Amino acid sequence: MNRRILFIALVFSFLLSACSEYNKILKSTDSELKLRKSFEYYDKKDYDRALPLLEDLVSSGVYRGKDQAEKVYFTYAYCHWYLSEYYLAAYYFKMFAKTYPGSRYAEESLFMSAMCNVKNSPNWSLDQTETYDAINELQLFMNRYPESARRDTCNKIMDNLYYKLETKAFENAYLYYKVENYKSASVALKSMLEEYPNTRYQERSMYLIVRSDFLLASNSTDKKKLERYEQTIKSYTNFVALYPQSEYKAELEQIYDASAKAIVELKNSNKTEEK
Repeated sequence: MNRRILFIALVFSFLLSACSEYNKILKSTDSELKLRKSFEYYDKKDYDRALPLLEDLVSSGVYRGKDQAEKVYFTYAYCHWYLSEYYLAAYYFKMFAKTYPGSRYAEESLFMSAMCNVKNSPNWSLDQTETYDAINELQLFMNRYPESARRDTCNKIMDNLYYKLETKAFENAYLYYKVENYKSASVALKSMLEEYPNTRYQERSMYLIVRSDFLLASNSTDKKKLERYEQTIKSYTNFVALYPQSEYKAELEQIYDASAKAIVELKNSNKTEEK
C-alpha cells in the first residue's frame, strides 16, 4: 500500500514539475527556447503544448522576414489540423500559401487547406454548403498545380464529394415519391439527372420516374390521363434504351402494357364522345 502511495506521489510530482517547466517556457521571452521546444513537442505529437508556443511566435512576429518564419507558420497550421481544428487549420494553410507562394511548403499548404474543407463536409442529409466549398478548394488546388502528384487523389476525393451531393439530391427527390407526391417526384428526379448525368443513381432514378409518371396518370382526372400515360410510355422507352437488361425491366413492362392499354381505351372513349 505504501509503495502504491509512493508511486502516485512520484507521478504527481513528475507531472507537476513538467507543468511548471512548460509554464516557464510559455512565459519566457526567449524566442529561441520557444522555437526549439515547440518543434520538440510537435515531433513528439504533443500538439496541445506545441500550439501555444507556436501561436506566441506567430502573433509576436518575432521571426517575420527570417528563415524560420515559414516553418513556424507551416507547423502552426498543422497543429490545428492534428487537433481537428479544421476551420482554423484551413485558414492558416491558405494564408501560408498566399503569404509564401514560392515556399517549398506552398503546394502542400494549399492542398491541406482543401483537405480541411473536405473534413468539414457533413453527412449528405445536412446542408452541403461546405461540400461545395471543399470541391471548389480542390479545384483551385488543381488549377494552381496542374502537374501535382496529388491530382489523382484530388479527383478521387471530388468524386466522393459529388456522390454525397448526388445522394442528397436523390434522397430529396425520392422523398416526394415516398409521400406519394408523384408529380413532384418525377420533376425532382429528372432535375437530379440533368444536374448529375453520370450519377450512380441513374438507373434507380429512371425506374422511379416511370413509376411516378404511371401512378400520377392512374390517379389523374380523365382529362389529364391520356397525356400522362403517354408520358409514362416515353419514360419507359428512355429507360429500356439505356438499361435493356435491367432488374426492373419485367415490372416496367407491366406498367408499359397497362399504360398502352389505357391510352387505347381513352382514345376510343374520346372518339365515342365526339360522335
